[in-house]
Amino acid sequence: MFLESQFKAVSAIWATDINENVMLGFSCPMVVVHNPGAVNPIPEKLLPAQSEYVALREGDQYVLETRDGCLAERSKT
Repeated sequence: MFLESQFKAVSAIWATDINENVMLGFSCPMVVVHNPGAVNPIPEKLLPAQSEYVALREGDQYVLETRDGCLAERSKT
């Protein structure tokens, strides 16, 4: 959807998969998907997440990269 210009006002999508483990005190993984065409992009690692997805323009296409989010180190320990 980020390839459509009507979504240029959306900087990123921040999502989590909430399940029953939250009731037991475990955290749920969170991800951020950055909009490459955003009018006001947000910096990486601004929102708490284990992973971030960034689309990089290469010629006439985009390549999606997965990067560690600011919570990645916490989830590895």
